[in-house]
Amino acid sequence: MRYLAELHGGSVRAESPGEGRGATFRVRLPIAGTGASDAQTAPMRMGAQASNAEARAIEGLRVLLVEDDDDTRNMLTIILEGHGAVVQSAPSATAAVAALEHGRPNIVICDIGLPGTSGLELIRTIRSLPVERGGGVPALALTAYASVSDRERALAAGFQEHLPKPIDPAALAMTVAQLARPSHAT
Repeated sequence: MRYLAELHGGSVRAESPGEGRGATFRVRLPIAGTGASDAQTAPMRMGAQASNAEARAIEGLRVLLVEDDDDTRNMLTIILEGHGAVVQSAPSATAAVAALEHGRPNIVICDIGLPGTSGLELIRTIRSLPVERGGGVPALALTAYASVSDRERALAAGFQEHLPKPIDPAALAMTVAQLARPSHAT
């Protein structure tokens, strides 16, 4: 829910008076036409413009999205499909490998923090496959682990790029376009 609220320029806050006493969640979303200042709306407009430009660049791309969290997977699917990508999602590393057996995507987008087999282990498995079975497919790591060493580990494992969560939709579209477009022509 937080990602969807932030995607629309809003926020989510949770409060609880203590264990076993319930919780209150407050979701704040901007209302269109309320006269928000240019300083508040400019980042959203700029992101939308960049996102619109990238929409054409990823249209028709086949994306294998590997994310175990249902809400995040759904949000990322909405963003990517909104840009015209064809998304096949997998909630686990096992499901991702099975999906690769049924067709080669133009790009794999993978959460690092998967249960069981991590995204790092999954990309190592993918890289061990022959190219014709998807071993050379471009791959983008998504993770809440955003330190320099986390990025270096992801790149060393076989990802071409690393984006921290929460995901900026415009940055996602731009990165996907940069990584996957050369393979889309093949």
